[in-house]
Amino acid sequence: MLFLPLVVSVPAYIFDGIENKVVDKNHLGDRRAEVLSAYNMGVSLVEVLFLFASAYVSGLGISACFTVVGVLMILLAGVYVVLK
Repeated sequence: MLFLPLVVSVPAYIFDGIENKVVDKNHLGDRRAEVLSAYNMGVSLVEVLFLFASAYVSGLGISACFTVVGVLMILLAGVYVVLK
């Protein structure tokens, strides 16, 4: 229980640094708060959509969950093969 929050917070620090580097690279330092706020709103929207989709899939039943995960794995493998 004590170790999990640390493991979760480390990637958050890494991504915060990456976000700030992207803002600096695009010369948006004077609008940093606006850019990071818009990014966080986008992340929140994706989170909400993911939660609705996962609730819908879990409501369909266990076999549907495994089917959806299997299809996603096959699609991701296909994308990996095509891009490689």
